[in-house]
Amino acid sequence: MTATALEMLGEVLSLVRKRGLDAEMFLDILTSTMFGGRVHKIYGAKIAAQRYVASGFIFPLALKDVRLALAEAEAASVPMPSVSVVRDRLITGIARGYANLDWSALGLVAAQEAGLATNIETKQT
Repeated sequence: MTATALEMLGEVLSLVRKRGLDAEMFLDILTSTMFGGRVHKIYGAKIAAQRYVASGFIFPLALKDVRLALAEAEAASVPMPSVSVVRDRLITGIARGYANLDWSALGLVAAQEAGLATNIETKQT
């Protein structure tokens, strides 16, 4: 669920940025209303600020967990199309050399897929 939330945050914040709006301001509105959970606040802030330093869960670990969830879903005959999208985005990120980035870098992959210029901050600040 967290990985799917990160994917959605990445997509929504890419749309906001592409339309010329302030991603951090939008995130503040979002997290002050319906989406005030820790995932949205903490990881959303990383995505909005384009800070993907590996301080949390890196792509290969997230991919392992997503694959486990998909295997369990398959065994139970439960389709999980949104989780399949996240798996593909994680593989894309790893293929682009982001294996050592925090899984909030799903926002980076979404931004690049949207044709946005990206500022990849990977060092501790």
